Amino acid sequence: MRLDLSQRLRMEQTLRLAPQMIQAIEILQIPVLELQDRIEQELEVNPVLEVEEPTMSLDAPADDAGTSPVEGPDPVDGDADATSPAEAGPGVADPAPAEREEASDRFDYLEEHWNEELDRPRINRAAGEEASDRKLEAMQNRPARAETLQEHLVDQLHLLELEERVRRFAEYVVFNMDENGFILYPIEEIAASYDEKNLAPEEIALAVATIQSLDPPGVGARTLEECLLLQLERRGGDYRLEKLLITNHLEDIQNNRLPKIAKETGFDMEEVKVGIQSIRELNPRPGTSFGSPPSHYIVPDVVVTYVDGRYEVRLENAYIPSLRLNPMYLRQLAESKKGSQEAEFLKRKAESARWLIEAIHQRQSTLQRIANEVFRIQQDFLDKGPNFLHPLRMQEVADNVGVHISTVSRAISGKYAQTPRGIFPLRHFFTGAAKSTDGAVESQEGVRQKLLEIVSKEDKRFPLSDEDIVAKFKEAGVEIARRTVTKYRKALRIPSSRQRREY
Repeated sequence: MRLDLSQRLRMEQTLRLAPQMIQAIEILQIPVLELQDRIEQELEVNPVLEVEEPTMSLDAPADDAGTSPVEGPDPVDGDADATSPAEAGPGVADPAPAEREEASDRFDYLEEHWNEELDRPRINRAAGEEASDRKLEAMQNRPARAETLQEHLVDQLHLLELEERVRRFAEYVVFNMDENGFILYPIEEIAASYDEKNLAPEEIALAVATIQSLDPPGVGARTLEECLLLQLERRGGDYRLEKLLITNHLEDIQNNRLPKIAKETGFDMEEVKVGIQSIRELNPRPGTSFGSPPSHYIVPDVVVTYVDGRYEVRLENAYIPSLRLNPMYLRQLAESKKGSQEAEFLKRKAESARWLIEAIHQRQSTLQRIANEVFRIQQDFLDKGPNFLHPLRMQEVADNVGVHISTVSRAISGKYAQTPRGIFPLRHFFTGAAKSTDGAVESQEGVRQKLLEIVSKEDKRFPLSDEDIVAKFKEAGVEIARRTVTKYRKALRIPSSRQRREY
């Protein structure tokens, strides 16, 4: 076999996206807050790009007397005080040394303040106060960091009279707990990994018992059964049936096997139901109320409002500043020598800024047209509610708007619409369909709503199976398969007929 190097010509066609197209696709896909961050990043690195703001007068108005806005000591009275003896004409008395020194100090003071005023950026005072107020308001409205479960437990440990060795090990155990308040590992493994290896079993048991006595009740458990039993013990009283149910019948309770529970425990059905209700009042995750993550706020890209008998669809543009190319740098580019390093830099930055501005305009135009078409088709949803959501495919919107289906998919990705019916993802309005017996189509969201309605009206003593729900749909004129009912029921977190049965 021979190995050699050779050159060969080959013709092929490849599709490569221009940088402008890649940027336009990225801008179209991101939500409004991410777009705001993207613009701020570009403003930091591109001097040619700037925010276009309304023109305002930056000069401070003079008062009625025509005085300067600079504050300072009153000017020296009379021109003679400001004139040196050599410049003064005949008959002008030479001022006293004390007066000359005082006048000099005053002029030095004025000169210093004038220099400070000239060096200070000339901004509108009202705009500065408004910006300061916005910053203060943002600081005051910022939520405080939530206390974690570990911090809450350690604070309680420091209030107890414990031996130092036991307290340190209890704190070590606390930091080996999960967010639900359960000890993650067997206590023997935790003790083996602790720095002090000579802890007595009594000290280990005391540390665990101390943690389990802290607030919230049930914290420090190793199993769900132990967590629930700790909460019952904290309540006090006789909970013999509840403890028996927790110890032996949690799985039966989950599967709603009440007759089996009554038979094996010897209690009648009503007593078992009361005991189960008492268990349901306990908290299986006692630590989740601490250190909860901050709430995530949704800023909709599209806002639908009802004005003068019709719906208006607009984009939320308050978070997108108006951009332009800096005219000073454009003049500098025109005056710079062609081919110089300065000209190449400014040309590159100007093109980048122009591409970004065009991409934002294209994004807003595309999203506006798609939103208009979506809510034109889904007007019954706006008028009557979720049951009247029409089946809608992205291809249908793409054909009506005149764009590719991938453009529609990118335009609605991660974006929300604020409507009179609430805030929904834009993808919520694109749904499949189920055929009815008369040839009409029913949206998937409409099918889900009807499923909820059927289950809510059933007799809980004899709940409907999935086959019975299919028959109910058929009576309403909707053809649907049993597996589809099962899929929708699980998606809506509706238990099975056995678990929904009430005894």
